[in-house]
Amino acid sequence: IRKMVGRDASLFYRRKKVDIGDVALEVKNITSWGVVDNVSFSVRKGEVFGIGGLVGSGRSELVNILFGADRADEGEIVLKGRKLKIKSPQDAVKHGIALITEDRKKLAMLGGRDIVENTALVHSENFKGFLLDLKEEEKLTDDIVNKLSVAAQDKSQKIEELSGGNQQKVIIGRWLIDDSDVYIFDEPTKGVDIGAREQIYELIIELAERGKCIIMISSDMPELLSMSDRIGVMRNGRLVDIVQNKDIEEEDMIKRFIGV
Repeated sequence: IRKMVGRDASLFYRRKKVDIGDVALEVKNITSWGVVDNVSFSVRKGEVFGIGGLVGSGRSELVNILFGADRADEGEIVLKGRKLKIKSPQDAVKHGIALITEDRKKLAMLGGRDIVENTALVHSENFKGFLLDLKEEEKLTDDIVNKLSVAAQDKSQKIEELSGGNQQKVIIGRWLIDDSDVYIFDEPTKGVDIGAREQIYELIIELAERGKCIIMISSDMPELLSMSDRIGVMRNGRLVDIVQNKDIEEEDMIKRFIGV
C-alpha cells in the first residue's frame, strides 16, 4: 500500500470551504440484485459527497441506477422530501438530476456535430415542434464558451476536434445552464490536462456554493480527498463505510477500499 501512495503534493487541489445546508437528497436501500446491495446515503445542499472503491466495487453501477440508466429492484430516491420515480435518464433530468459521465465519447457527445448542437442535448425547452430554436442555443453556447473558457476556433467547430478538457467543459456547461438540483460527476477529470482539471474543480465548487448536491465518483485518490466533504466506500456492491474527510490519509482510504 505504501508504494501506491507515494505522490507529489501538487496533485492535491486546495478547495475552499462551502457552507453546507440541510439534507436534500436521500438514497434509501438501493438494491440491484447481484450488482448493488442495500446502498443508503444522504447528501446535503452544498456538499460534495465522494464515492470511491476498487474497480468492480459497484460505483458505476450505482451511478447508472441513480440516473435511471439501469433499474433498481428495491429502494427509493427522495429529493427535497419528494419520492422520485426514475425509470429512465429522461425521468432523472426531469426531476433535476444531472450526470456528467465518465464515457464522454460514447454517452455524452454527439460525434460529428458542432459545439452548438452538443449544448442542445438537455435543453428540451428550446425545441419548437421538431425544430431547434437555433438563436437561443447559439446564445447558450456563447455563454458556455465564455464562462468556461472553452478553447475552440468558434462554436461551429466539431466537438471531437476539441481537447479532452474542453470537451468536458462543454458537457458540464450545458448542465450548468439546465440548473439541476443534483449533479453526479463520474470521473470528472479523466483524460484532461492539469489546467482544465483545476477549472473543472472550480466549477464543481461553484455548484456547491449555489446549494447543489454533488456526488463525485472517482478512482483518483488525490481528487477524492481534495474535493469531498465525506467519502462513501464501495466494496463488493455495498456501501461499507462513510468517512468524514478530515485529515484522513490516502493509505487509510486504500485500506478501506481493500477491506484490510
